[in-house]
Amino acid sequence: MSEIMLKLRSEMKKRRPSFARSEGRTKKVFKRAKSWRKPKGRDNKLRRRKNGEGVVTRGYSTPKEIRGLHASGFNDVLVRNSDDLKNIEPKTDAARIASSVGLKKKQDILKEAEKLKIKVLNPLFRKKIKKEKPKKDEKRGKEPKKEGKEEKAKKPKEAAKAKETVLKTEETHAKKEVKTPVKKEAAKAKEAPKKAVKKDTTPEKPKKAKTKKEVI
Repeated sequence: MSEIMLKLRSEMKKRRPSFARSEGRTKKVFKRAKSWRKPKGRDNKLRRRKNGEGVVTRGYSTPKEIRGLHASGFNDVLVRNSDDLKNIEPKTDAARIASSVGLKKKQDILKEAEKLKIKVLNPLFRKKIKKEKPKKDEKRGKEPKKEGKEEKAKKPKEAAKAKETVLKTEETHAKKEVKTPVKKEAAKAKEAPKKAVKKDTTPEKPKKAKTKKEVI
């Protein structure tokens, strides 16, 4: 019988309108609260039912047999200690652990509830887990490559080879810096060909013979 009534209650809730107080859909304060207050004003149109929708009237309440029950059909009883479970009847009541209860007490309550065969409505507890950032391959949908034993053994060998190459390059750079600049200049002088001296190839002008006037 109770299962049929619970189904009936769920269907009635779907048909039930959202009861908003007067000016509840215009003011932000009333929108957040979502609370109902009976309109008592002399000229209030919602009270006189001339304007507005969803006035609280008879016919929207659930049947008395199921009123206040949990969706599972049990009475919701708040529990803070393992001693509070002794006052619960497992056939009609179900336990709900308070939010202020710590993890250790919660585990004790769950153990005793299993012994007494009492249903707990919120048995799960959330753990804070740090979310690791996904790698580039995971973002694209690719699985990251797993390193085998051979690849792990190759890593130290590759590191040693890299160090050797770095040392060799440093030695070669040091040898080049040791050479003096005098030797470089001497080598350049030998390689450079001597510049040929240019001779004046222009013909000399003939001398003019002196006349008698010039002699006098």
